Formats: sequence, C-alpha cells, structure tokens
Amino acid sequence: MGDISVILGAHNYLNPEASQQMSAVESYHPHPEYKVNYVPYNDILLLKLSHKAKLSKYVQVIPLPKSSSDIPPDTKCIVSGWGLIDKEVATAKLFETNIAVLSRRKCLQFYPELSSGMVCAASHYKLSDVNYGDSGGPLVCNGVVQGIVSDGFQFPPSVYTRIAHYLPWIRKTMGHPRAAGGSSWCPAWKRTRGAVNSEMERPQCLLLLLSLLSCPLAHAGALRSQIVGGHEAKPHSRPYMAALKVSGGFGCGGFLVAPDWVMTAAHCMGDITVILGAHDIHEPEESQQVLGVETYYIHPEYNDILVSNDILLLKLTAKAKLNKYVQVIPLPKTSSDVPTDTPCSLAGWGLIDKERITNRLFETNVTIYSRRKCLSIYPNLNNGMLCAGSFHHLKDSSQGDSGGPLICKGVVQGIVSFGYSFPPAVYTRIANYLPWIKKIMG
Repeated sequence: MGDISVILGAHNYLNPEASQQMSAVESYHPHPEYKVNYVPYNDILLLKLSHKAKLSKYVQVIPLPKSSSDIPPDTKCIVSGWGLIDKEVATAKLFETNIAVLSRRKCLQFYPELSSGMVCAASHYKLSDVNYGDSGGPLVCNGVVQGIVSDGFQFPPSVYTRIAHYLPWIRKTMGHPRAAGGSSWCPAWKRTRGAVNSEMERPQCLLLLLSLLSCPLAHAGALRSQIVGGHEAKPHSRPYMAALKVSGGFGCGGFLVAPDWVMTAAHCMGDITVILGAHDIHEPEESQQVLGVETYYIHPEYNDILVSNDILLLKLTAKAKLNKYVQVIPLPKTSSDVPTDTPCSLAGWGLIDKERITNRLFETNVTIYSRRKCLSIYPNLNNGMLCAGSFHHLKDSSQGDSGGPLICKGVVQGIVSFGYSFPPAVYTRIANYLPWIKKIMG
C-alpha cells in the first residue's frame, strides 16, 4: 500500500486517452488482519475515491460474488493487467489470459499455507500465460470478480484472494447492503509484473478491490530491508558496510569499494546520505562518518520492470577516512561466475524476524545456487544476476538490505537485488559489470 492515484477507462496507460478518468483516494481500508507469513493473508484493500466515477461504456463496475461459496474446480476465468508479456517485453496496453480454477486439494500441494481466503488458478496447458496479471488485478469467472491477484511463483499456479470469503467485511466497510452497489468504489491498478498473452481491444470493466501486497516478482521485486533468522554481527566486524538514508529514511544498504565510492542497487536510487562505520544506525557512534553524494551513476541499461542491471555507483562528496571502523572491500578480479555451493554471507539492518526490527547490523550465511536450479525459480535470470540462499532453513536467507553486499571468501560478489519472501534471492553479479565499473570509477 502506498500513495495511490487511480486511472479508470485506460487501455494504454502511457497515452492520455479521452476515455480515461483520474481520481485521488480519499481513504484507504486494508483488511485489519492483513499479514505476510511466507504468503500474504487477508490480502485485500478497499479504496474510497475522492469522487464518484462517471459510468460510461469505458468505465463500469463489476459484480461481486453473491454468496461465500467456493469456486468449483475447472471453472474457466480470465486475468488481466499491464506489465510483462514475456521474459523481456513489457507492454503499456492491457493484456488478458485464460486460466482455470484448481481444486483446493491440488493447490495445497503447491501452497501448504493456503487458507479459506485464497483460491488457486492456472493454465493446465502452458507455463507462459499466467504469471501474472497486475498485483491487485481481477480474476473474473463467468462475469463475476472472484479473486484478486495476490501471490505466486514465476510459474503456475498463482494464488488469488478469494473475494467471496470477505463479503461481510466488504459490506461493512462500504456501508452498502449490496457490496457491488456504489459507483464511487472503483479500482486502482498497481503496475507490477505480468505475463498475459492476448491484448484486450475492448474496454475493461474495472475492479472494486486492490491487493495489499506488492507483486512478489518485482518487487519477486526489490527486497525489503531484512536479515531474517540471522544473528547480530560483532560490532564493526564488517567495516565496508554503508547504511544509506534514502529520502529521509533507512531502507537500503551499500558498501565502500574505494575511499570516495559506494556501490549499491539501482532500485535504491533517491536522495541518498551515506553513513559509514555504523553498527547501530540510530545511535550517534563516534565511529560513524556521514557523507553526501556528489554524483549518482546508475547503470545506463537499468530496467526497473525486469530489475536487471541493478547497480548504482555513488561518488561521495569527500573521501572516507579509512580506519578500523571504515574500510573498502575488494571487487572480483575477473568476470568468472561464482562456483555453485560457494559459502557466502550477507549483512544488513532491518527486520530480523516477521515482527522485530533491529537498528543493529545483523548477518547470515547463504550458499550459491547453480544457475540451472535458479532458472527453475527465476526464468528471467541473466548473466548479470546470481542466486544464493540457505538450503536448510526458510528463515536465514531472506534477505539482506537492498543494495547490501553478498560476500564470498572476502570478496564482494553480489548486490542484494530482488526475490521472494523465501530463498533463494537474486543478486546483481558484480563480476559481469567490471568494465563499466572501471570506466566510471576511472
């Protein structure tokens, strides 16, 4: 959930179409029991618009379910959205794809956490036509919206919030005896990843509900700041670590690669202040050095949709004073891949379990995955990426701070980039970018 503006009546959201209506959000109504525990639960949000939409042939409401009944297995449905339509091509036009509802028994094989507030759907025939519509987009079955795009891997099936389960809450929140009633309740869309396979040339009836969760593709997407299941690092044992204050808040990490250069992830781009020599980021430690950024060098081919070439160099306003608290870390010497099963470590500030936040530096151990194994989870993996995670625990590898370092045998090999809420995560493979790094840093 964030600061949302709603566009209705759009087919190509990058073109100012005469059919489009824009509206602000007057109030946000997330489900009071929304939570993420490996998968999102109660993943539903109502938006009260600042004014009623003008209903026309381009803007219509869509009916909600009339009862709390489950959707029968094999029911044919449609999911639609904007985003990726294959591994590399993004579209600004609305696409759609056909899928079918899976039985609850079959879905539990993929998602043991499946609850009565969720439903699974997928294509029975191909991998390419279901991942995904936009997060928050509608699952429409027989003209009724039955689900909200919520969670999933990069292959079918995906999990949808089962709207019928939430009818009492919807009616209570909207104050309508019939939940589909008021025309002022209209959808927002949130641009995430989506492989949907046929362009919709007809106007799309729009949805009343929005998913709380940012799509697991993109942002699987940019990682939140967390070292779940790790342990507190020995103070100042990682003197290359940089805490990045981005637009006023701590949300990313980085690392010192030269006295006046810090490396981080491109998706951390913002108004950055760098803190070096920190263990507790909210304590004014004598070891800390605070520096501004003179110049930002984002990779020229960074793609925020695919999260590729996710690397950013920061030229500091002054050279850091190197001492026992502040040191640089070596970069790779060649462009070679990191061998499978290489032990590595991560460090960062943020969440250390599902609910606890720490201001102190935490660390955890991970292992490099084979490229073949990683491709089965992340089909968009390219030469500028590598995978790492724990083979033994779900808790100890997700994830370092965005922009933080993946350290293998004393060398920084990766930058925390994106992933799911379980291992493995994807890291920018620094060795792939050595020519660009040397060109920028001179």
